[in-house]
Amino acid sequence: MGLRDFSFLSTEEKLKLISERGSYMGAISYHRFKLKLFKLENEFYEIWYSPRDKKTEDVKPASRKRIHLYPQGEA
Repeated sequence: MGLRDFSFLSTEEKLKLISERGSYMGAISYHRFKLKLFKLENEFYEIWYSPRDKKTEDVKPASRKRIHLYPQGEA
């Protein structure tokens, strides 16, 4: 599945796809979010979870500018 197709999925569909076919790579705290990094096929995706609101706010392609923030060896 390409990035274009992924972007048209609902948040629930993205979460299901990543949980079924993705590989967990690590997690960081970023501003008010807990970001979880997953690799799906040849792309990285971040799950944006708000601990304050106790819900997933977004699932989107990972920013290459932020990848270095994840612990080395995990991403």
